[in-house]
Amino acid sequence: MCWPMTDDSEAPETRAPTSSSGSVQSAGMSEDERAAALRAGTTPVPRKFVHWVILGFAILGIGGFVADRLVGNGSAGTPAALAENTGGNNGVPTGIPITTFVPVAPAPAPGPSISASMNDYLGLKSLKNAPARAISLTQLSGKPWVLDDARGKTVVVTFANAECNDSCSVLASEISHANLDLGTMAKRVVFVVVNTDPLETSLSPTPPLLTNTPLKSMSNVVYLTGKTAVLSTVWANYGVTVVVQPSTRTVTHNDIMYFMSPAGRLSYRVTPFANEGVNGVFTLGNADISRFGAGIASVVTKIEGGS
Repeated sequence: MCWPMTDDSEAPETRAPTSSSGSVQSAGMSEDERAAALRAGTTPVPRKFVHWVILGFAILGIGGFVADRLVGNGSAGTPAALAENTGGNNGVPTGIPITTFVPVAPAPAPGPSISASMNDYLGLKSLKNAPARAISLTQLSGKPWVLDDARGKTVVVTFANAECNDSCSVLASEISHANLDLGTMAKRVVFVVVNTDPLETSLSPTPPLLTNTPLKSMSNVVYLTGKTAVLSTVWANYGVTVVVQPSTRTVTHNDIMYFMSPAGRLSYRVTPFANEGVNGVFTLGNADISRFGAGIASVVTKIEGGS
């Protein structure tokens, strides 16, 4: 449009163009004009520019989410995030029980042939009178028991479950045979049976290990148990691995037997064995039980003879 001229031919007053909304348009202005326009009103942000900004933020947001999934599988999967999001500790949500799954102990290897030499049959190993690690547990009577209580006697230390749901029935029969084979020498021997069942450590009632096996008729047997923490120390000191399967509450352990001299030193070690059936019951033939019992007696005799 044209600006009307005055009679004195003065140029019309220059005004900054405005949009239909009344805001100032800045295109084509000098610096003074732009400053004046800014005093009169704000300069609008072009609509296309706004669209581009929104699009840019959207792209950045999507990119960050994808990167997070690719690199860290989501921050909610980290222990810190889980603890923060659920109120739990170390990544475990509150209210969800923690279950430790322990692998089942391997099945015992088949025992040696009945025709093997006695040393091989027993798996006999000399311990060269090494110092015996401490044993401080509780007898069935509730009284404490330590190794020094048996000082002056040959000590045979074995390990079995209180509930006798492992190879304890075989072991008990072998100990009974050994005790008979020793004759009068049995008075100078103490058979110590350490409980390996962390699920049953009480002293009452009398455990099946002592009521359902030949051990019940032996006066020179000492059954020991205690708190799990104390038992664990003894197991660790004597190379016994106890495994508990949480889902079935099945307790398994390796079999080992130690012989200690009257001076309280470790003399020998043997490895008892048994055959586990598909139903989980351990058995061993009478000939094997009798021979292993005779082997136990022979090792005691050797110690009593000073060798």
